Amino acid sequence: MMPMRDWWLQREKREQTTLLSGALLMAMILLYGLWQPLAQQQKQLQLHVNAQHSLLQWMQQAAQQARALQTQALPQNSAVSLLTLLDESLLNQPLQQVDKHIMPKNEQQVVIEFAEVDFAALLQWLVLLANRYAIDVDDVQLTQQATGLVKAHTRLTR
Repeated sequence: MMPMRDWWLQREKREQTTLLSGALLMAMILLYGLWQPLAQQQKQLQLHVNAQHSLLQWMQQAAQQARALQTQALPQNSAVSLLTLLDESLLNQPLQQVDKHIMPKNEQQVVIEFAEVDFAALLQWLVLLANRYAIDVDDVQLTQQATGLVKAHTRLTR
């Protein structure tokens, strides 16, 4: 340490000032050039981790809800006819009042035609059929009638 002090004391005041200014400038460059970006990146990564953790929690809750809904779904029981399941699914649905023509093809397949039906209500009902009653939508043909209304030809299979 003494040789460094001796070296420093041998410098002129002007040279010491220049060296101190240079050291201060280097410290600032290191602080703002290296430390600040690293600290900022660490903050961004922490925010990303928190967002991913929140997403994970949401997904776990959604998975629990999906499992609960699966247990509520009716089993594919051949004792319950497809027409009975369709009638049950239409209870308390807006589609119950809609004009429709139901044509059974066989025990496992039905064709339903709606002359004019609300598009959103139709999609909601089809999702209900698939999720709760394990009824597959084989084919859907839609023709727009008016704003929000469609003519629908749907083939459902169990």
